[in-house]
Amino acid sequence: MNQPDHRTPASGTGSPGGAHTSGPKAAEYTVPVDVHMFLRRDSAAGPLVLLTRRAGPVYATGLRHAPSGRLDGPHEDLVAAVIRETCEETGVLLDRAGVGSVVTLHHRAPGGAARIGVFFAARSWQGTPQIMEPDKCDAMDWFPLDALPEPMVAYCRAGIDAYRAGATLAVHFQQPGDPIAYHPATDPLTLAPTAGRTADGGVVPDEGVRDFAERAIGPIGTSSDSSWPRAESRVWRATGKRSGAWYVKQHQNQRFHRREVHALRHWARVLGAAAPSWPTATRTSSSPWPPCATPCPHRCGYRPWATCSPATSCSPLKTTPSCASG
Repeated sequence: MNQPDHRTPASGTGSPGGAHTSGPKAAEYTVPVDVHMFLRRDSAAGPLVLLTRRAGPVYATGLRHAPSGRLDGPHEDLVAAVIRETCEETGVLLDRAGVGSVVTLHHRAPGGAARIGVFFAARSWQGTPQIMEPDKCDAMDWFPLDALPEPMVAYCRAGIDAYRAGATLAVHFQQPGDPIAYHPATDPLTLAPTAGRTADGGVVPDEGVRDFAERAIGPIGTSSDSSWPRAESRVWRATGKRSGAWYVKQHQNQRFHRREVHALRHWARVLGAAAPSWPTATRTSSSPWPPCATPCPHRCGYRPWATCSPATSCSPLKTTPSCASG
């Protein structure tokens, strides 16, 4: 992470129509562009993100931050820059195909200077993250996305909070005197509405899938895209307002759907108390890829379902050909 320039950039002046009234033309307003990387991995307790701790005579020393930096010049694009910066700080190698843009943040520091931060996320890489710049970083650890450490750079925290909220664009304009470190009482994060995205930047389930799931497990509070990198099918983690957390799966075709439904009905029973509580499945959904629902394994690793909430009744769907309650 490079130290921000806290000087206020020059801005142009002119008439409402765009023509300058008099005097020399003012310098065009520009802002620096930063790139940030959220290295993600899953655990029994939920998703984790890698954060470093700044050290030495650098900006935000002692605060947690994600790997980040600036473009080296006009020859480097945003993705190349975040791959390079991540490697320089953590030693891991990223493939462009596995790097996804998740949030763009318009940030203004307490000193008045603004900048654009482009935040990326990756779930796979080569190598093991380690401290590569000990003069700038003295710690590197994994933290739960829903239990971030303190103190933390407010700029970076704003990017993570926007990411967790499902926004792809946000504004974070701090005021003079605001702390560099995140503090909930003074944090000015404002999210721009984002259509068609879940809390993790994935695809939102369409109305047909959501209606199916809510008839099976009750009202849904939040959902996140938990799909494997496969375009033909989708998996969502749905948190019910009254019934805990569930997985809702939309298969790519009838063959895969029948195979998984058969496995849940018959093979899964050998797991006994650890078997998934499976409320329903359908072949008659308006969606071309019928969904089914199973509880979320976010707490118990490979024996996930013993502590998840039991299925609610799915009587509205019991008339469909493959409806079942587990």
